[in-house]
Amino acid sequence: MGYLVSSFLLSFSSNIDNLAVGIAYGAKKIKIGIISNLTIAIFSANGAFLSMSIGEKLGRLLSAELANLLGFIALLSF
Repeated sequence: MGYLVSSFLLSFSSNIDNLAVGIAYGAKKIKIGIISNLTIAIFSANGAFLSMSIGEKLGRLLSAELANLLGFIALLSF
């Protein structure tokens, strides 16, 4: 259950900027076409898949403590 809540909070926090962009575009009445939207979605999905694949491979090589420390540093620095 903890993983479900953590996953939800991470996905919400990482996509809150998309909400702000959507509101700004909506306020200016700017429409994003279906092809542009699809292109953005494909790039986002590929980036997420690549990140998860690399994370899985690194998870096999590193201890849990070191992986947590590196993740913590990455979140703080970006």
